[in-house]
Amino acid sequence: MRVLVTGGTGFVGGHVVGALLAAGVTVRLLVRDERRAVRWADRVERVRGDLTDPATLRPALAEVEAVVHLAALTWAPHPEALWRTNAEGTRRLAELAAEQGVRRVVYLSSYAAAGPAPPGGVRRLADPPAPVSAYGRSKLAGERALAEVARATGMEAVTLRAPAMYGPGDRALLPLFRLVRRGWAPYPAGERRLQLLFVGDGAAALVRALAAPAGTYPLAGPEIVTWPQALAAMAEALGVRARRVPVPPVALRTLGRLRPLLRPWLGPQVPFDRDKAEEMLASWVADPAEAAPVLPPATVTPLRQGLAATVEAYRNEGWL
Repeated sequence: MRVLVTGGTGFVGGHVVGALLAAGVTVRLLVRDERRAVRWADRVERVRGDLTDPATLRPALAEVEAVVHLAALTWAPHPEALWRTNAEGTRRLAELAAEQGVRRVVYLSSYAAAGPAPPGGVRRLADPPAPVSAYGRSKLAGERALAEVARATGMEAVTLRAPAMYGPGDRALLPLFRLVRRGWAPYPAGERRLQLLFVGDGAAALVRALAAPAGTYPLAGPEIVTWPQALAAMAEALGVRARRVPVPPVALRTLGRLRPLLRPWLGPQVPFDRDKAEEMLASWVADPAEAAPVLPPATVTPLRQGLAATVEAYRNEGWL
């Protein structure tokens, strides 16, 4: 099987490519900068292209049986950029994949597309989506675009909604690890629950999705934690004690509103604004039973084990 992977040079993408190769899949990467794919040497096919350029997508999709679509923006200073990549880019890729005779598209979406869990409960697939951020709305639009193309053409579509992923190679959570190592563990005050997913488990789920029944699945593991519990596990993995610092919702929301004023000092790429504040103040919990076809509970890495592996990898890289 030949599979085109978009976003294969990113954090999650690197683990997915490795899992696909281990499964004996022929991998073709869509890359904007071939230097970022050098780690794979001659183990993968590389095609230069971009989601916003249909002329480059057509040759990338030639003689491909399936697509694993990971490429996305998780934050941008302007919501229009999120929409162009996550919504319009996904629709364009789906339409061209169907045109080229691709059998299946596996789309990595997000819990943010569905929206937060209700107080004390879990969000299920039957619940009406209620995203609270521009990112979530753009990912939901991508889901719907793929579903529309699949219904119109008979192409198979599998959507996986992922929570926050962590693991070796992740730079997004690295600042938090460093802060905890220094003895400080800030978190959104209140009872906020979440599921975190070890990146190796996410990669394995994406490989399973190539053969799973078409549909939508949350990548929900059985372990549900609060922010203080997650930070305590992080401190344990680092071998330190960290002072937990609850940050009031009003403080987070104020910082989010002030983001445009702070741009000259923070720079344009710091991923925090009003939307991110609202996401941090929500609970992100889905139903593990609905994930079972692509993420069997017995295969999920326990949080403490995953954090220990992450810390070890950070130290090996000299990041901690």
